[in-house]
Amino acid sequence: MGHLPTPANGTAIDVSYVSDIVTEINRLNDDLGNRGRQSRIVDSISTNVPKMKIPTSQLSIVTGRKEITTDNNTATNDVVNGTFFFNQNFLYEPVVTATPTTDTGGIKNNTLGVSVVITKTNLNSVNFSVIFNSDNKKTKIAVNFIAIGVSAAQVS
Repeated sequence: MGHLPTPANGTAIDVSYVSDIVTEINRLNDDLGNRGRQSRIVDSISTNVPKMKIPTSQLSIVTGRKEITTDNNTATNDVVNGTFFFNQNFLYEPVVTATPTTDTGGIKNNTLGVSVVITKTNLNSVNFSVIFNSDNKKTKIAVNFIAIGVSAAQVS
């Protein structure tokens, strides 16, 4: 990459100098733009998903929260099933994480009261189960989701 001289104060800026600046900015973008889009290997246990490299700029990230409310007393080992929709389609099943948060006011002894198990990942949703690890009375539980994958809209 070239090094442009800094003009002195009061020096007129001409078209040639502006052209040199634009040329260097474009070279910088070409150099850094390709380095900034490092590829990651997408691997899956499914035989329908090919092993491939996808630029991170083409990955889609969906986040959201689903609230689960218990209207009555919930006993240890009770299960509440739910579905979270991504509001988009992924090309392949995305990688999804689910994390519970609880309102500890309804949980016996203020100890962690739930676990979340992802039961099925689909192209546009994830099915999950909230399992109660302790007795609860009216409790608000939120399950936070992060889904990362190749959006079906990226493929043209």
